[in-house]
Amino acid sequence: MELDITKEQFKELLKLAMLGEWMENTAPGESDKEESGVVQKLLSHAKDFGYGNYVEFDEESKKYFITEEFESDTNILDIIGDYHEYALWEGLVLEFSRRELVEKYGEKNVEAMSEEERIEKEMPFINKYEKEFREFGLDNLVIKKPAKPRIVKGKKS
Repeated sequence: MELDITKEQFKELLKLAMLGEWMENTAPGESDKEESGVVQKLLSHAKDFGYGNYVEFDEESKKYFITEEFESDTNILDIIGDYHEYALWEGLVLEFSRRELVEKYGEKNVEAMSEEERIEKEMPFINKYEKEFREFGLDNLVIKKPAKPRIVKGKKS
């Protein structure tokens, strides 16, 4: 199979591949060797598209890596930074909302709810935390120490 793309399309494809690889390698666990092979294949063609300055080959590991020039010429680091910020706020909102939903209705009742009912009942909590974090960021977030330590998986936490 042959892929007929322009130089600019290759640059965008390379950026998307690097974002995908970053996402794959950010999460704990094993990375997919097949995906890594696809990314390596793509990087190996950078020179063919006039982007030899965007990759370097490491003789020891026998792998291609993107260069700082690639990072500075594309907005890949901005995209990653924006994603981190979004994931932080979204994660906090959803975790706190879910905790409050369970506190109000009980874990078994929440598990028994239909998705539609759960969303309807959780939405006021989501709105509350979105507003809180939008207005105050982390300024009002405080870590409380429990009155007595909890036992988690057989250990004191």
